[in-house]
Amino acid sequence: MRNRPWCVAILAVILIGVGAVGLAAQDADQPATAPPAGAQPRGFINNLFFTGQFGGGPMASLGAGVAFLDNIVRPEVLLGYTVSDGFSGFSVSTKLNARILALPINDWFGIYGTIGTAFVFFSGNAQIVSAAFVAQELEFKNILDIPAFSLYFEQDFYFVETIEGSMLFQLGIGIRANIF
Repeated sequence: MRNRPWCVAILAVILIGVGAVGLAAQDADQPATAPPAGAQPRGFINNLFFTGQFGGGPMASLGAGVAFLDNIVRPEVLLGYTVSDGFSGFSVSTKLNARILALPINDWFGIYGTIGTAFVFFSGNAQIVSAAFVAQELEFKNILDIPAFSLYFEQDFYFVETIEGSMLFQLGIGIRANIF
């Protein structure tokens, strides 16, 4: 069975749809009031963030991204390195995350669930691999003058041909820090 990037493309369309529905539902629940005096109005882009991840495909990766649509949709780019047998060397990843679950516990802590797609280029064998993932985030707000800091756990499903089958499962853990 060959690599099927069309599966990930369909998942990306679903993610954008989920983000749009989530944004519409969130806007319907909020009262139409003016922001408090001195508050900055939120625009299309909500924040810029940096992320670091261990596992989940590349052994270690660092990257950056931007969040928009009320922090529901987050595209990001990561550079990484791995020493795996089949996939080795440097890697470049593009990811699209969409929040599908939000459990804000209080003003400074929340638990979130995201789904997403990724395309990873590995330099060792010059191959592009597609993946889908599910992640759980623990988000802390306004700690050490950082607007938001997240610890996340990610389960990746890579669509590649292996001896065992056509899907490779990886676990990853990472941190994300918002700049604004």
